[in-house]
Amino acid sequence: MTSMKPAWVAVAFVFGCVGSERNPLFCGDGICVDPERPFCDVDASFSEDPGTCVAVSCTPRAFERCRGDTALTCNGGGNNFDLVECPLGCAESAAGCRQCIDNAQCDGSQVCDPITNACRACVADDECSSRVCDVDAKRCIDEREVVYATGETSGSNGDCTLTSPCSFAKAAGRALGHAPALLVRMLPGAYGAIALDSLTDQTLHVIATGAQFVSGGSVAALTVDRGAKLAIRGFTTLTDGDHVRCGSDNAATQSRLDLRDVVLRSSLHGVTAIEARRCALSMTNVGMTKAGTWFVSASSVAADRVMLQEGANTSLAMVGTSSVRIQNSVLENQRVFLFGLGELILSHTTLVYPGNTAIEDVCSKARVAGMLVLVENSILRAGAGDALVNPLPNGACTFSNTLLSQQASPPPGTFVGDPKFVDFGNHDYHLQAGSPAVDVGVPGMLTTDHDFDGTPRPQGAKPDLGAFELAP
Repeated sequence: MTSMKPAWVAVAFVFGCVGSERNPLFCGDGICVDPERPFCDVDASFSEDPGTCVAVSCTPRAFERCRGDTALTCNGGGNNFDLVECPLGCAESAAGCRQCIDNAQCDGSQVCDPITNACRACVADDECSSRVCDVDAKRCIDEREVVYATGETSGSNGDCTLTSPCSFAKAAGRALGHAPALLVRMLPGAYGAIALDSLTDQTLHVIATGAQFVSGGSVAALTVDRGAKLAIRGFTTLTDGDHVRCGSDNAATQSRLDLRDVVLRSSLHGVTAIEARRCALSMTNVGMTKAGTWFVSASSVAADRVMLQEGANTSLAMVGTSSVRIQNSVLENQRVFLFGLGELILSHTTLVYPGNTAIEDVCSKARVAGMLVLVENSILRAGAGDALVNPLPNGACTFSNTLLSQQASPPPGTFVGDPKFVDFGNHDYHLQAGSPAVDVGVPGMLTTDHDFDGTPRPQGAKPDLGAFELAP
């Protein structure tokens, strides 16, 4: 906050004498002689007339305004302005001198913010000159640590650089041939089916923001097999065939696949989204539209923040000895078919059935004694009609602190109430104030410190049930 004190001066003329005294308000030469009015207001920013000396009262070290390429900053005493020349210009949005006008003026790991003209940590890949941001460490990856792929036919002749990208197969081979392995950046655009099927001790890390995998027929959009290890972020699929296939029953070595920030889309219901056979699969922030069928055989699946929308005729089928753990997720019309041993744990998950489909689909399809199905700290919401939950006599289905929307005879570990979603009809399953799901979470087999949106848990005294925390 700056205030200027008005000043008046009396000028006396003595008849018959010619004399002069410097006007303390005048600074046409840039100099103010009155210590009470130390700042020369050359452009009338603080007074009515340019070239006037003014008194200053300001917040020490605070930016006041720009004067061309000069920043006016309050001095340490709060009684004058320092004039700071700005090599890259001054901007009100930058609160003074621009620190940068593009990434070239920043440390190689940072980006230039287009609004504040200040260097900052990256939050998106395309902000970086290398087109790769380490979103966890929030730093740009050096272009020398990256090989580049394209889905264009020109990739067959490319040298895997940003200006001359190559095919994915060539980029993967070059990345894995380096110790430690380089990172692959799949540049935005359409790609055919992608496959990685060679055993290696190294994990191939791929950033695919803006890339779309398109396939059809029996060929999956993404295949990882024969002991390959892939961690991939950012792609979308568009196919009416299988979307992601990891491992195979006859593979000598288990494959590994980490999916993050991925969207699987199909125009048909019931399409296989995930097929895992002898695979260690991790899924974080994965969206599935219509393509919601999972097939898991002799595999482990850890899923966090999965959204299955427009599900119909979709199911989770588990055979052999497998482990599937799903938390902070939303599953619409997800049926469960269990034909093997192992475990299925649904924690802080919202399962919804907009039609009359019974919630019993979660439990009553279990086939094998000894298969654990645990639903904890979750919400099960049916549409119209009664919702029945029928745990098998062998105890294959267990509930813990789970809210059911409708139930004539609630099984142990459940209670009945309206979860009070924001808009059930439009698939908004956030909670409203007064929901019985708020602040009632208890410790379970799976722990989490966030919800589907990334909001920290808990927001209140205890975590909320279901996928979403009610933020104050």
